[in-house]
Amino acid sequence: MPPPPIDSKPNQSIHQAKPETPSANSLGKSGLPATTIRARGKSGFSAGVEALKTALEGSPPNTRDERCKSANWIMVHRAIMAIKDVDGMFSSLDPEYYDIFMK
Repeated sequence: MPPPPIDSKPNQSIHQAKPETPSANSLGKSGLPATTIRARGKSGFSAGVEALKTALEGSPPNTRDERCKSANWIMVHRAIMAIKDVDGMFSSLDPEYYDIFMK
């Protein structure tokens, strides 16, 4: 049985509204939404390091799920690509994050 037709009145219910997608102008250099790169309201170098730390926190090194590893690697890679001073990033990482990164 086909679903009932959607009424095109301006007062649509929340279930019928289309989800918002970020526009090309709101994406950062890495392709992530700008709010993802500006972690916790910071900008520049510290925001990139915070984004990398957040991505590394979500990376369980012992996981066997290849999809999880792949998705996490994409986030770590994007965070690294947003950082211009990679040497400075390595020196500013805490030892625990550095160990996770190297694994």
